[in-house]
Amino acid sequence: MRHFQSTIIAVSMLCAASVVLAPWANAQGNPRVLVVIAAKELGITDLSLAVLRRAFSGELTDVGGKRMMPFNYAPSDAIRIAFDKAVLGMTPELVGRYWIDRRIRGQSLPPKTVPSQQVLRALIVKMGAQTGAIGYVTADQVDASVQPIKIEGKAYTSPGYALAMR
Repeated sequence: MRHFQSTIIAVSMLCAASVVLAPWANAQGNPRVLVVIAAKELGITDLSLAVLRRAFSGELTDVGGKRMMPFNYAPSDAIRIAFDKAVLGMTPELVGRYWIDRRIRGQSLPPKTVPSQQVLRALIVKMGAQTGAIGYVTADQVDASVQPIKIEGKAYTSPGYALAMR
């Protein structure tokens, strides 16, 4: 009976994940890709996954002489959920507990939250070079106004890119 309950729970979680991530599949059912972006003038073109994890975990992170200022989406946003899973290795519940724990301990606060990819991109363009602002968008939102950042030396168009959602 216990095995059956575990199976039911696992299937339910997979179904819930497919509903949450359903907006990620394009018309052909191919996975979408998240792209870390920064202002072109910032001069960052490549980051390790470890540096990205540190920045979005609230640790002070400098790259190229600039302190990184990460921006995120609301905790319930499908893009944020996918990013947190890929970069932080956490579910929304674990992320929530993580930030509560940091607040209780008097540690850094979470990244600032923006309402949409368009707002994030505009923010990166406007203030990114002066502030070290970074964020992430889906690949279809990348345009010439921002610098897409390679992760572990791989561009978002490369096979094996770390933030390709499966």
